[in-house]
Amino acid sequence: GADVLRTLLAQRERDMPAVLDATLAALGEMGRCVVDTAFGEVWSRPGLSRRDRSLVVVAVLTALSQPRELETHVRGALHHGVTQAELEELMLTAVVYAGFPRAIEGLHAARRAIGEASPAPPR
Repeated sequence: GADVLRTLLAQRERDMPAVLDATLAALGEMGRCVVDTAFGEVWSRPGLSRRDRSLVVVAVLTALSQPRELETHVRGALHHGVTQAELEELMLTAVVYAGFPRAIEGLHAARRAIGEASPAPPR
C-alpha cells in the first residue's frame, strides 16, 4: 500500500517512512486500514491501472460530495496521468448522475487541487 500512497501523494521513496508515520499519527488505526486495505489490497489489484482507478475514485468522491478527500485524489489523479481536461469532463458527466450541486462542488475542489498540485518527483 505504501507504493500506491507514494505515487498518489507524489512523494519520494526516501520520504515515505515519515509520510506513513504522519498518516498513522493523524488517523490511528484508520490510517493503517487505509494503507493496508484501500491502497495495499484494492488499489494494488491488476484489473485497473492507477490512472483509471483514480478516475473512479474522483467520480465516487464527487458523487458523495466529499471535497476534502476529493482534493487529495484529484492531485493523485494528476500524478497518475489524468489531465485537467479529463477531470473537468468527469465533473460535467457527474452533473447527470450526481446533480448540479455535487458536480459543481467537485469542480471547485478539483480546480483548487489542480492549482495546488506539484509535479511528481523523480523516483
